[in-house]
Amino acid sequence: MELKLKTEKASLKLTMKDNDFNFALVVKAYEIVTGDTITLNEVDTKGTKQASPDSTTKRETHYTREEDDRTPGWKQPVKAKLMCPYCGKCQDVTTLYGNRYLKCPKCDNKVHLQSTTSRWGVPDEHGYYYKAIEVYRDRDDEKADDDLLNEMKRKMEGEDDDN
Repeated sequence: MELKLKTEKASLKLTMKDNDFNFALVVKAYEIVTGDTITLNEVDTKGTKQASPDSTTKRETHYTREEDDRTPGWKQPVKAKLMCPYCGKCQDVTTLYGNRYLKCPKCDNKVHLQSTTSRWGVPDEHGYYYKAIEVYRDRDDEKADDDLLNEMKRKMEGEDDDN
């Protein structure tokens, strides 16, 4: 048996021998890819649905309302893990929630902030909201790169016309 699960953020391919079918494993694979939790009292381990009073499948998400309420407010201080791509500085830093980048305290270069989990505003198991590990590129940098690329294309096309 081959099972492929795919969402916008994740995909998973699961292959099992037909005689080794394990429904609990299929349920876990589904939970990993979708981020939803299926309560096993709705389904037994053989894969048949158990009778329920309303006979509808209920799904619970991993995130509860209390966790949503813990999302920091705009510009509130949060923990971030910095691994500067410029100078190699590694340290725990505090930044404001909602920022796109932080400046490395050692080399003063901008480092891009990205979420440590698949959901913004939810910390990882160590309490970090952000990780800063990539070079930050603002719109001016991107425009300069695009202009350079366009100029290179124009020169390449001009050389191709001469040949």
